[in-house]
Amino acid sequence: MNTYIKDAESLEDEGRLTEALAAWEVAMASDTSSYSLSRYALAALELGMVEKAVSALTAACERSTTSSSSHSMLGSIYLDLGEPELAREWEERAIEVDPTPIAYTLLGVALAELGQKQPARWSYQQALALDPDYEEALYNLAVTYLPDDPTKAIELLAKAIEIDPEYAIAHRELGRSFLECQEPEQALEHLREAISLDPEDSWSHVYLGNAFWALGLPEEAEDSFFEAIKTDPEDVLAAWAIAFYYDQQGRSDEAEEFYRKALAIDPDHFVSNRDYGKFLLEKGDPENAEIYLKKAQELDDCEV
Repeated sequence: MNTYIKDAESLEDEGRLTEALAAWEVAMASDTSSYSLSRYALAALELGMVEKAVSALTAACERSTTSSSSHSMLGSIYLDLGEPELAREWEERAIEVDPTPIAYTLLGVALAELGQKQPARWSYQQALALDPDYEEALYNLAVTYLPDDPTKAIELLAKAIEIDPEYAIAHRELGRSFLECQEPEQALEHLREAISLDPEDSWSHVYLGNAFWALGLPEEAEDSFFEAIKTDPEDVLAAWAIAFYYDQQGRSDEAEEFYRKALAIDPDHFVSNRDYGKFLLEKGDPENAEIYLKKAQELDDCEV
């Protein structure tokens, strides 16, 4: 093995990432394979140097025609960057080189983000044909059935959790699915488990609040919604959830405060614009209500 590669690997093993990155850069000069480029990219990602990682992976893809890992990793980065079209292109290239469950699953995620639900399902199903126990594909396939077919989602998520009992977001979405099926007690079980596995997931706290609310426990619901905001003050779903809760409780001042907070976080949040418009209409402020209801309509049309 190239001495420079050994040095870079040793530095990584010791947790000296900045030095390892420099060592990988030296190794790349004498390594004709794509290995050093890919390892350099991984180290760069660990250090938050996304542009360097993208550049190295692009070069690795050009150099290697027999491995799909660099292509798939590049697609994954573009997903994280919010560029699903580029992610789709790289995952399709990865599949051409080597059709793996990971590449098919990431392609499905990209397609889902592009609003192509049926092609996304097909891609997840291809992943599961290759590996029936691939929990990531099961989870992502399940999400495509929410909220239209929560029973199907429950079936898939239950299998994912059977494979990995500590799969936090699968527990969360299973709880959400039970809520859609009007089964809040079963939802409660999985949402509590999701929070025990990942206390920082604000969406789990929101769904737990909804479960308590459905069970007629308003104080517990309010506590859960506030825990969601405490966990992530910039989560628009958490701000909207407590605003809607206060709205339904007739607590107008508090509802308005959190509707405004939700819209400050994301002015283009469809549900917050819609519900705040309705709130203002009921409050007797049709002029301002029209502004938000019109914005909601425009956002809804864009989604279609």
